[in-house]
Amino acid sequence: MTTLITKDEVLKMAKEAGLRQHIPFWSDSEVAVALEAFAKLVEDKVRQEIIEKNAPVIKKVNEHIQELQDAVKAEREACANLCWKSADDNAFVNAYNQKRLDLLCSELIRSRGLKGQS
Repeated sequence: MTTLITKDEVLKMAKEAGLRQHIPFWSDSEVAVALEAFAKLVEDKVRQEIIEKNAPVIKKVNEHIQELQDAVKAEREACANLCWKSADDNAFVNAYNQKRLDLLCSELIRSRGLKGQS
């Protein structure tokens, strides 16, 4: 198991946070402030190392997500194109509102993508 923070880094952060060898002479509030500052430094250091360590994996996952989103978009457009016949084809006219059903289906499929739905 690798150590995320070395002893020297811990000592440096403790000094930076205001911790010294004479803690017994500090009031409780002074100790609490120094310990909170120290904990924040440690947290920031560990968080940054985790981000750096996992950056390549996160990048690959984000690229894969983009590929999937692009594939869904392309599939949606292909389906919309299949629904739409030629502009001269009136074979699929809806009797209720006189809108061509092929165009209606095509519009509905495309609008689903505009709403951010998959």
